[in-house]
Amino acid sequence: MSHQKVEASVKWGHTEITQEKVDRLLAVCKMNDYKYKELYISILERWSKGDFSHAVEDHNAIWEMQGGEESRNAGRATHLLRPEEERAYIEHNLKADLYDK
Repeated sequence: MSHQKVEASVKWGHTEITQEKVDRLLAVCKMNDYKYKELYISILERWSKGDFSHAVEDHNAIWEMQGGEESRNAGRATHLLRPEEERAYIEHNLKADLYDK
């Protein structure tokens, strides 16, 4: 979901960040015993409060856990999107799905 908030050279998948999704993921994380449970919870608790100021670090922590390679940097977040960039991302990648149905 962090793709909505950060710039990265490669983005796999497009999922809109909503309060409902964040709250659901937070509840699931708290009920289960994931390897990186504490990291997930700390990220989702911030996001639940609307705090995306660490989204680059959050994205890159998950990216590294999923096998992101420092030497290649493909997919690594470089900066937070400005509000107008985020709106454009949503319009291009998330709202387009609505028009296709």
